[in-house]
Amino acid sequence: MDDLYRTTQTDDELNREQKPKDISKALQELSSVLEKEIDCYADLLETVKSEQKAIIYGKLNELKLAIEAEENLIASTRALAEARHNIVALIGREIGCTRPDLTLKDIIRRVGPDQKGKLNSLRDDLRKITKELDFMNRANAQLIKSSVDFINETMWILLQTNKNQDSVYDSDGKEQQQAGRRILVDKIG
Repeated sequence: MDDLYRTTQTDDELNREQKPKDISKALQELSSVLEKEIDCYADLLETVKSEQKAIIYGKLNELKLAIEAEENLIASTRALAEARHNIVALIGREIGCTRPDLTLKDIIRRVGPDQKGKLNSLRDDLRKITKELDFMNRANAQLIKSSVDFINETMWILLQTNKNQDSVYDSDGKEQQQAGRRILVDKIG
């Protein structure tokens, strides 16, 4: 009798039975993508910290490697963000919300208590790490700006000092005597 009942169910009834499973699966996928995003952002944060050390200590090779790693991680975060966006859109359709700006917070409000806690925790972790990453990026940008300003100022000083000096070579291309030549950079050690 159960088999007969199952074969006579309408498509609507089948869809209603599948929706909780579909939403549950979509929410699990969302959680999985959020966890991967958090891990990726954590790796990105470590890379940005390495970048900062390279900027501070003037280690150009390390800076180059950090920037390359950062670019790869950014590509990964973009792919994960797109996957998250697609899952959120799917969940939105499942819950009857077709707003294009559906947020994770909106979804959390509409899910059951067992899923709400995990999604809230993931959302908080994601917000915390992106906030820290934003802070580090701003600090690095300021360090780079300060370095560029220092280089520009140094170049200006060097150019101004050289303006007031006679040429090092005479018209025949021979080196002139360098009496009275100023030394701008003193090596220590």
